[in-house]
Amino acid sequence: MLKTEANAWRAIEHRKLDVNSDHPQGQAVTIGMLVSRYLETELPELRHSTANGYRSYLNHQIKPRWGDYPISKVKPFAVEQWLKGLDLASRTRGHLHNLMRVLWNCAMRWELTEIGENPMKLVRVRGTSKRQREPMVLSVAQFRPLLKALDEPFRTMVILDLATGLRCSELFALKWCDVLWDDLTLLVRRGIVTGVVSDVKTKYSNAGIQDAVQKSRGLGVCKPVRGRQAALVSLGSRAASYHSRRHSLRYRTYRLAFVPPHIQNPA
Repeated sequence: MLKTEANAWRAIEHRKLDVNSDHPQGQAVTIGMLVSRYLETELPELRHSTANGYRSYLNHQIKPRWGDYPISKVKPFAVEQWLKGLDLASRTRGHLHNLMRVLWNCAMRWELTEIGENPMKLVRVRGTSKRQREPMVLSVAQFRPLLKALDEPFRTMVILDLATGLRCSELFALKWCDVLWDDLTLLVRRGIVTGVVSDVKTKYSNAGIQDAVQKSRGLGVCKPVRGRQAALVSLGSRAASYHSRRHSLRYRTYRLAFVPPHIQNPA
């Protein structure tokens, strides 16, 4: 059962591609049809956070601009000029460029276009790794009065991230069972994005953080009552619902402001 009309049309376009897959020259395969098939078949295999980002780019940027164009009519220079004209951060334009390359790879794999060099490789997007603004790093003297102004659980979040440099998704998903008190080690075993719990982003994230417990103890994070397995930041039963954009943006602001000198790149 398809929940929305948009999902129904996407499924129809996907089926049209399947029916004509042996003879793609018989119909003009458009970017819109390619996007619909990608959303239905490829997106479910991606991490939840990555899938959300790709879905937004496809539905709000790529499909509105290129959806009616046949694949063969989309040229690298036109895509480059389009990306250059978008009022978006350089890094976001880089993500859109990469997604266009992914779509062309899929089109060739599905034999919807001629197999050869990916034309999107010719598109140039400059400055994708540059920050729009430098992060502000507070001194200890500046940090202390601001910490006093924070309510729980934000105070504990900021203290713990100050000691570890965890990603927001990893910090939100911590539980007391991840703390090895005897070894003074913090295990990072999951992440939570928009209420969905999944594996950590990289294999390096899965490694334990030595001395994180000792550092956090010194900053005021105390050992819980024996047997408690709630979220480490004391969200308890609300942990699964703690995913709104309002909370995420509020915490992200704190995290960018409180990167200590010895953790210049917490990601």
